[in-house]
Amino acid sequence: QPRMSVLVQTILYSANFILHFMIVLFFIFANFAVAGYILFGEELDGWKSPGRCVGRMLLVLFERFDYQEFNSVAPVSAALWFAAFYILVTLLLIKTLTAAIVHNYLEVRARLGEPGMGLQRQVLEAFREALWGRSFEGSQRSVPYDDLLEVLSADTDQEHLKRMGNLQVDRRLKSRADLHKAERAQSLDVEYLVSLGCAEGMARRLLQQCSQWTNSIAETSSPTRRLVILVARHVNFLRGEAEFLMHQLKQIFDRSAKLVDRIDLKHAKSVALARRIRKAQVLPPGWTAHTDQEGRRYLRQKETGLTSWTLPKHLL
Repeated sequence: QPRMSVLVQTILYSANFILHFMIVLFFIFANFAVAGYILFGEELDGWKSPGRCVGRMLLVLFERFDYQEFNSVAPVSAALWFAAFYILVTLLLIKTLTAAIVHNYLEVRARLGEPGMGLQRQVLEAFREALWGRSFEGSQRSVPYDDLLEVLSADTDQEHLKRMGNLQVDRRLKSRADLHKAERAQSLDVEYLVSLGCAEGMARRLLQQCSQWTNSIAETSSPTRRLVILVARHVNFLRGEAEFLMHQLKQIFDRSAKLVDRIDLKHAKSVALARRIRKAQVLPPGWTAHTDQEGRRYLRQKETGLTSWTLPKHLL
């Protein structure tokens, strides 16, 4: 069972983390059990001994307890004790263990490159195997699978085969040595299996099943597939970077547009001010410019003889 083997490898891969986790969980359980013994041991029968405290702690962990029983003894202490236990154990430790196991499972599955087979497909294959066994080709006498496997693996390291069966070896070709070894390996065909004592129909079926399993592995672990996945990841990364740059450019454009609007407004004000200054420099008819003894400029109206430092507002 490939998927069960992946799960077993995940548990073995997580054994070190699980061991440290159980040590931490033991000390936390012991501390909360001692606290429960001190708080509720004199009033509640289930907390009068350390052994009973551990059993009650397990019930609290799986939420099989009555909170009113604690609340009737010490409301404030029970609330603080239960909140600390729930946050530290249930929300932090248990969730951390689950997240670590899931992470290790995904890492083992990606490292092995084994797609596995679903339960529905396994049932269907078992049904097909039973039907084929009742057919003419399936009922013919042939060499047992165990004997055939021993003959085929006579020149192979048994420990290596055991590791491959337990999904502890990555079967993907990663180097030229692996490719050269695979090219020089004995080719398995119908004639070779028949020469070993296998029935012809059985040989064809075994080769077909091996070909299907190889194709299923190649779909997830072939170099082309890995390259496609790598390209897809880079495309997603570039898409995210492009969206981030577009957001940054949009913000820059918005700020630039606001600055342009402010510049246009200031330019319009400056033009209006320049027109007023220019208009103030041009004297209307009947007005002349003069300079006094101190060199200061003043204006004089010819008809009335009125003098002023600046033009009246109605003439501006």
